[in-house]
Amino acid sequence: MKRTIAIALACALGLVFGAVNAEAISLTYGDGFYLGRIVDGVPSNPTDSASYINSVKVLAAGALATPCSLAITENCDRVGSTLVGGFTTAVVTGTVKYETPPLSGSFNSTGFLYVLGKYGGGGQSDGGTWVWFLNGGQTSVTLPQSFGAGGPGLSHIEFFNQVPDGGATLMLLGGALVGLGALRRKFSA
Repeated sequence: MKRTIAIALACALGLVFGAVNAEAISLTYGDGFYLGRIVDGVPSNPTDSASYINSVKVLAAGALATPCSLAITENCDRVGSTLVGGFTTAVVTGTVKYETPPLSGSFNSTGFLYVLGKYGGGGQSDGGTWVWFLNGGQTSVTLPQSFGAGGPGLSHIEFFNQVPDGGATLMLLGGALVGLGALRRKFSA
């Protein structure tokens, strides 16, 4: 009986933690998460960055450079992106920004939908702001330190649209515990 309960507990925990579908990923240009780019993406504050994301997301996959709809002085493109679909509007609420060097290694991206990496600065013409669309299931991301040999370096990272869990994990855990209680009653009778 104790073995059956231990197996049931292991299965329940597997259900709960498997449902999270968490993964760590390395982002790069043209990968399955790449949404697009803003040239050059200045000013660099959360309000303008959200506008940049919202300007990029309305373009068709593969779209060439065009003036950003919400950021009049910048150009946006989706060259190298194959993502299609109705993307959620980026909002400033809950934004997390990293700009203190060194900007290397993995960053916590749990529950976020967008990550923005700003490259360059100081008049570098090949800099820009790169945007990736996450599905909210990644626990951490790593961004490229630069694009190309000697390209402009990563100056800051911003995460937008943290999605609340909605209670799904707690519901799964509750269901698992109810199931364990039922098994215990069955085998103890």
